[in-house]
Amino acid sequence: MMTVRDRLLTSTALRVLKLPIQRSLRRVGYELAPINVGHSELVLGLLARHAIDLLVDVGANQGQFAQEFRAHGFTGSMCSYEPMEAAFALLNRAASSDPRWTVTRTALGDKAGEAQMDLAANSVSSSLLAITAAHIEADSASRTMGHEIVRVTTLDSQLRDVKGDALWLKLDVQGYEHRVLLGATETLGRTEVVQCEISFRELYAGQTHYLDLLGFLDAAGFLPVSVVPGLAHPVTGEAMQCDLLYVRSDARNRGKP
Repeated sequence: MMTVRDRLLTSTALRVLKLPIQRSLRRVGYELAPINVGHSELVLGLLARHAIDLLVDVGANQGQFAQEFRAHGFTGSMCSYEPMEAAFALLNRAASSDPRWTVTRTALGDKAGEAQMDLAANSVSSSLLAITAAHIEADSASRTMGHEIVRVTTLDSQLRDVKGDALWLKLDVQGYEHRVLLGATETLGRTEVVQCEISFRELYAGQTHYLDLLGFLDAAGFLPVSVVPGLAHPVTGEAMQCDLLYVRSDARNRGKP
C-alpha cells in the first residue's frame, strides 16, 4: 500500500516543483538527476561475495581510490603504486595513519627499467605514453607540462610475497593498461575483480585498442559486469573513456555473480 510520502514522490506535483530547479541548473550547464546509489551497492556486493582481502591500486595518484574503498567499509590490506614524485608525496601522507595501507613509488609495466613520464597539467592524465591531440581537445587540462624519469617494475614482482587470496585489481594508468596486465600473469591468477580504465578513442599514442584489451581480459577468464562513465567530449557528449568492472567468470560456478 502506498503511503502519502510515496504518492508525493511519484506525483505530477513533484515533477512540477522540479521544473524551475532544472531550468536554473541547465542555464549554468548542469542537470538535475536522481542520486545514483547503484554503483555503491554493486561495489559493496562484490566486496562481500568475492571475499576481497587485498586492494591493488595501480596508478594511485594521491590515494583517492583507496580512500573511497575505506569509505565503503573495506578493512583489508591495500597496496598502492604511484610513480610521480609530487603525487606520491601526497599519497604517502594519506596512507601514513593506515597500518594496512602500503604505498610504493613506481610505475608498473611488462618489464623492469626506467621510462619518461609525461606530466599533465591536471596530474591524473599523466602517462608513460604521449598524449594525443584528441585528448587535449576533450580536456585542455590534460596537456603535457613537463617530464619525469620514473622507475618501472612488474606487478608480479611487487606482489609475489604479499598475502592475499582474493584481489581487487584497479588500473588507472592512462593507456598503459595492457602493459601492466602483461606483467601481472601471476597476479591475475588470484584476482577476483578487475577495474580497468579503457579508451574508445586513442587518447595516448600507441595505447592498446579497447577491443584487444577486452579480448585479453576475456581470455584471462574475466567477464564485464558494470560500466562507470568517464571522459566525454565536452561538445558532442560522445564517450571517450570509461572504467569497466570485471569479475572472474568461473565465479559464477561458485555461486557468485
